[in-house]
Amino acid sequence: MTQEPIFEESSGNVFTDLGLADADELFARGKLGIYVLRLLKKRNLEQRQMSELLGIPQPEVSHLMNGEFQRLGEGKLLLFLKRLDTEITLHIRPRNGVNQSTETVILLSGLMKADSNVVCECIRTLVNAIDRRNRKTQT
Repeated sequence: MTQEPIFEESSGNVFTDLGLADADELFARGKLGIYVLRLLKKRNLEQRQMSELLGIPQPEVSHLMNGEFQRLGEGKLLLFLKRLDTEITLHIRPRNGVNQSTETVILLSGLMKADSNVVCECIRTLVNAIDRRNRKTQT
């Protein structure tokens, strides 16, 4: 008697499905990394040229091109997108989607001139401030 394979429906985030604690961050980093990768591949550049364009050493380009996004922070990936002439907009709204009027939209162009760690810290600060504001409006 053969046993039927068991399938489980995905949540849409493989890292969540695997039970990883930082699943959302890993998923975001993966999505950003894949977008950077696609833009670079469209340009048909050599890794040396990619290194100059992104402002990173060639070994880091190699890691990026091999999909090793865990070696790069979200801020660095956002900086790469900016250097690849991509407009980046951050939409912040309640997760439940009940009150869309509390959505905040931020164009990150001005922030992207800063160091990637500064960008990440600015985004965290903005998200925390908006989260506090949303909690106050819900009470």
